Amino acid sequence: MPITTVEISKKAILHNFKQFKRVVRQGTEIMCVIKSNAYGHGMGEVADILKKHTNYFVVASIEEALMLRKQGIKNNILVLGNYDVSDKQAFSEAIHKDIELAAYSTEVLKHFASATRKAKK
Repeated sequence: MPITTVEISKKAILHNFKQFKRVVRQGTEIMCVIKSNAYGHGMGEVADILKKHTNYFVVASIEEALMLRKQGIKNNILVLGNYDVSDKQAFSEAIHKDIELAAYSTEVLKHFASATRKAKK
């Protein structure tokens, strides 16, 4: 049975990004969604290719965001997926690593307020 492989082209990724940039209004920022391992293309590899061209990456989980930080990605990172606010270690680490978290409930907003006050002390 043949093994399926995927070959990622840095040139093609940059070309596609530039095509999006070309059709949006000048000065518009593009957030690159690289969740779920960049849809199977390799989140770290794709982030490395695009990090000089975008200010923002979007991921699905705090774990993905922390993986990017460990890799040295300094761009803004937004977590859009749900996360467990009771996992205080991950939540705190996300705040300390300057990772943005989408608020999906009033409970999360309360945790944000509490955690950011503690983080600033």
